[in-house]
Amino acid sequence: MRILLVDDDHLLVKALLRSIRLQRPHWRLTPVNSGEAAIVEMAQDSFDLILTDMQMPGIDGTGVLTWARELQPEAIRVILSGHAPQRRILESEGDYHRFLTKPVDPTRLVDIIESFIRHHPDPFRREARAMVVKLERIPSLRNNLDAIGMLLAEGRSSLRAVAEIVAQDLGLALQVLKLVNSGYLPGERPITDIVQAVEFLGFEQIGELIRNRGEDSFTAEGEGPGPLLAGLWAHSLQIGSMASSLVYRETGDEACAAEAFTAGLFHDVGIAVLANLPELGYGQIPLEPATAGPGVIEAERSHCGTDHAEVGAELLHLWGLPEPFIQAVRSHHNPRLPEHETLVSLALHVAHLGKGGELLKPGAPLDREQGDALATSLWGDILLAWRNRRTEAPRASSLAPIGGNHEC
Repeated sequence: MRILLVDDDHLLVKALLRSIRLQRPHWRLTPVNSGEAAIVEMAQDSFDLILTDMQMPGIDGTGVLTWARELQPEAIRVILSGHAPQRRILESEGDYHRFLTKPVDPTRLVDIIESFIRHHPDPFRREARAMVVKLERIPSLRNNLDAIGMLLAEGRSSLRAVAEIVAQDLGLALQVLKLVNSGYLPGERPITDIVQAVEFLGFEQIGELIRNRGEDSFTAEGEGPGPLLAGLWAHSLQIGSMASSLVYRETGDEACAAEAFTAGLFHDVGIAVLANLPELGYGQIPLEPATAGPGVIEAERSHCGTDHAEVGAELLHLWGLPEPFIQAVRSHHNPRLPEHETLVSLALHVAHLGKGGELLKPGAPLDREQGDALATSLWGDILLAWRNRRTEAPRASSLAPIGGNHEC
């Protein structure tokens, strides 16, 4: 593992060098104390991970990451900083995969780094990681950005009203969760509830996000991936709604239901990644994308070298979402019930089966009653079979509500 550490904090560099030499002596750590020196190293050598401070004289962390995207496109990019202005963090969000806050325990940092670039034997998962590392952002539907901008301009709207629109836009919702689960915001528990995440950020930071996403947007009409993505957004919203309904019926727990909704919203985010890589020609796959059957996975693997479930899971892992949530996204096509380790994962799978997984036309109304009826007809028997087939009790989700009596 080859790591470029860019930081003018000599004590931190010394501590990391000592910790890595003791815990991972086979890693190669190259420390430099300036952005200028980092650019020289990136031009001469290759690295698996770029770990940089944000505030440095001359070329700062943002500049380092900009150059890293050009010179080291396959490297994971991480900011490790203590006093960076929030505006700069938001502006550069598309340049980094994770933001970590100083001070950081060197042992914990080693574990985090290893989780970023642990090599997996599955070639489809490795190919998925290579794709998502190069990604900057998932785009947003322009109408959603405009609607939020109008709410913010009025000055009388609530954050909950803003969150309702964010929850309809896969790209913006994912960016919001990436930020609230980064180290620069206080909080020990992962957040997957979109309303909670928006309230956590507040009006000012949401407004800054909207301004920074102007170029990362699409319309539902015309050429390119826009129509596909608009249908995907609508489909994901419906699956999230159904999965949330199933979990709430079983648990009566609003926090678990909110987690299921977000898992449904993100379950096909891998399609957005694949569709935005022109060299793949995703629209030319000889099978209608996002169908419920396993055929789409086989076709994607043959055409792209990986599939959308793996790509989505790898993206969520890289951007800091919790592991049970990631596994739910990875397994939403998986018919092997015992491998669904949480209720959210099972509900997402059943919701996908119930609706058939088809894309909706842009602007089409969500037929939630029909979708719920289809999923509910499957839910009882599948839930019973799931409980009977598991050889051990389901693992409690790390997202279970504090003091709650239910697992999700």
